[in-house]
Amino acid sequence: ATEDPEFKNLTRSEMKRLIARRIAAVGACLMTFMLFPSQIMVPPLPEGKVFEMKLFQFNRKGQLETKKNVLRKWQMREALWNAIQLAERCLRMQYSLVMWTREDQLWYGNITSLVSLPHEPFASRRVWSKGCQEFGGISDKTVIMGRAAAQVMLTLYSSFWRPCDWAHVSNEESYLTRVIRIHRLSLARLDFSRIPSSDGILFKTHACFIKLYKCEGADDPRYTVCPEG
Repeated sequence: ATEDPEFKNLTRSEMKRLIARRIAAVGACLMTFMLFPSQIMVPPLPEGKVFEMKLFQFNRKGQLETKKNVLRKWQMREALWNAIQLAERCLRMQYSLVMWTREDQLWYGNITSLVSLPHEPFASRRVWSKGCQEFGGISDKTVIMGRAAAQVMLTLYSSFWRPCDWAHVSNEESYLTRVIRIHRLSLARLDFSRIPSSDGILFKTHACFIKLYKCEGADDPRYTVCPEG
């Protein structure tokens, strides 16, 4: 991938102002800005079968760092969730919906209106995800949560370190599904047309999508298939 030239050599405050302007241009506002170090520290993983069986797909030789990267991602989300709750207290209100989306998503169009979601039955305890490329669980690429569900899904980092006997799963997608089930949250899947994104790579002159993770309906002449390898 190629670095956005507008971000090159910017200071922290300059980067914050640029991001705030871009967000304001689409009618939203930047509430929190966090710039994490290139390598977030993760404590050594505890020994024993209970922790070894969490995300055990990554126990193979050379895969431990991948497991730690999942934890780093959860750690960043939890830090942002803490900032969200601080904003709620300052504003004396609560958000109805919270969403995460991964930075490697190539968007084929705008996400459709979410206005109806908070009015669905038990919406506060519901998780919505894209119904494709689920790999034995749920797609973690873009996930929308009701307020009570967000309290669970955005504290995965803290809860990972607690011993439990229900988390014997191979990958992140399966882990998320197990968390939803254990905490008695409800899960709903949205069509690609409602969350029109797919894994991709952005280059200086073009973008491409990763064939392995392509959702049905993700066809756009602007994007080519990324070369393998």
